[in-house]
Amino acid sequence: MRRRNVSAELYAVRRPELIPAGANIAVVDDICTTGATLSTVIGAILRDCPDTGSVTVLTLGATLFH
Repeated sequence: MRRRNVSAELYAVRRPELIPAGANIAVVDDICTTGATLSTVIGAILRDCPDTGSVTVLTLGATLFH
């Protein structure tokens, strides 16, 4: 369900021409529950900036399911 709530169309790099080829991009999120938001944001980065060198993700917390 979470993946359906997060659409790649909601995310875009505003000025992709300012990101140099091979750039290393960091994505910071406050919490990671299912990973759907991070996955969608990374997909938008790779779509809008195909020459990206790498994408690093940092989450400040995670939801644990027991």
